[in-house]
Amino acid sequence: MYMNTTRKAYVAFFIYAVLITVYFALQPYDVPAHLIGTPADPRTFLTPQELDEAQHSLWIRESYAFIYPALQCLLLILIYQSGMIHKLTEKLSKVHKSKNAVRFVSFLSAYLLYKILLLPVRFCYYLYRSHLGLTEQPFLSWLSDRLLDIGVGVFTEFLVVLVIWSFIRRFKQRWWIFLWCVSIPVIFLFVYVKPVLIDPLYNQYTPIQNQALKAKILRFAQTAGVPAQDVYEADVSKQTTTINAYVTGIGSSLRIVLWDTTLKKLNDDEIIAIVAHEMGHYQLHHVMRGTVYAVLGAFAFFAVTAWVWRVYRKRKTEDGPDDFAALLAILLLLLFLSNPFTSRLSYGIEKEADDYAASLVHNPAASITLHQKLAKYDKAVVSEPWLSRLFYGTHPTIQQRIEEDMQQLGTSPGG
Repeated sequence: MYMNTTRKAYVAFFIYAVLITVYFALQPYDVPAHLIGTPADPRTFLTPQELDEAQHSLWIRESYAFIYPALQCLLLILIYQSGMIHKLTEKLSKVHKSKNAVRFVSFLSAYLLYKILLLPVRFCYYLYRSHLGLTEQPFLSWLSDRLLDIGVGVFTEFLVVLVIWSFIRRFKQRWWIFLWCVSIPVIFLFVYVKPVLIDPLYNQYTPIQNQALKAKILRFAQTAGVPAQDVYEADVSKQTTTINAYVTGIGSSLRIVLWDTTLKKLNDDEIIAIVAHEMGHYQLHHVMRGTVYAVLGAFAFFAVTAWVWRVYRKRKTEDGPDDFAALLAILLLLLFLSNPFTSRLSYGIEKEADDYAASLVHNPAASITLHQKLAKYDKAVVSEPWLSRLFYGTHPTIQQRIEEDMQQLGTSPGG
């Protein structure tokens, strides 16, 4: 039975990985006829080599994004089928009488093994990003970040699964309702503390050093009615060469963050354009709205998890510690399958921020060059395939954004 189930898991994973890889390898890189020769046509601002790199990056990056979650589930299935947690629990029970302590150590050991087994795959992806010039991070620095990921995961992901496990055992049928009630303050707390406790573990966040640019941004914020006292820059250049900015936190922890790569590679007008987008998130209360979405989404997520867990339990004759690995696999699978819903909500928020920025800045030319540079430095295609947009389309595509800018500029083919 064990070998049969394991073989099925391997075969299913192999078929899925091949289909995903072939799908993205065969994606055409065509520009709509009405955009050929316009600023939205990547051939007008990327070299032939950069175009090839963007296409190759699409293939690897998107294949990885879809295959990695499946690999996570496969490893957990193998850990479950091996009976490792049960065997370890039995051995530890002989030297320690506390069942809770024994289970905690067994669960933690399985979790750490699962995370360590994923490191070679993440290392291969790191090598690819290094080859493509998307990161200049030394290996030891990369490894330090990945070990930090595991440590943070122990205090977040692992503890969350452990709490869910405990609620299932304690409250039986209605565990998911009680769990959702407990999760509400936890979600708000996490959004509040992430910028001040977790993010600084990976990067330094300091006020922008360029005083002239800082003054320009703060004047712009004042004009827009945003009570910004400071704008922060993060030293992510040690990890990536791509550009980005974001708004994070709630209440007193809310802040606008620009990557130092963004400050180095964009001119002042382009930086103002990207800051205007982040101010849109602030003015439109997107962080708070996203947090409310998370709370409502948690209700639906836990309800579906409870149903899947009941189906799983009907196929078993007795409980066992190996169920912990099964629970984590179910949670990861459902999180992946929920991506189309969360991506659609995120897309709406990002589109609102784009529209806000456009109405605030009135500089579509700067926005066009901003998005062209985003494609250039991120080695990104201007329009992702349908499957990518469905599962990971959290933002309008670069092509859509440039086309919007062209309409404002009065240079769109249809304008």
